[in-house]
Amino acid sequence: RLFEMFDNGDGAVPIADFLPVIRGSMRPERRALVEAAFARLDADGTRVVSFLDVGAAYDTSQHPLVRSRQITEERALDLFLKNWDAGASGESPVWISLLEFTEFYEWVSCTICSDRQFEDMMRRVWHLNT
Repeated sequence: RLFEMFDNGDGAVPIADFLPVIRGSMRPERRALVEAAFARLDADGTRVVSFLDVGAAYDTSQHPLVRSRQITEERALDLFLKNWDAGASGESPVWISLLEFTEFYEWVSCTICSDRQFEDMMRRVWHLNT
């Protein structure tokens, strides 16, 4: 029955349709933090930010795995920036939209159970005021 909900008639279930349903949506409090981080980057209010500016503003020293000494700051930045690879072209995008930024954090959010941990992580890596 679940399969039938996602089947597009050819006996296949597109993963892009299935996974977001399993993942669910971010809680409004978390979404507000994501939007605040993006707004900090989006000085001109265009709802797109430079890929380079995002990488420069992301404080890898505050990444949870860096803080626990599981990975280096360089590795954390590399992993973070790879989330916006352009795919087959191998080139990074020039711009990241609010929608893309939010979609990335939808996936991050579903891996962090505690709202407090999510908030702490967002405030630390993006230097958001409390």
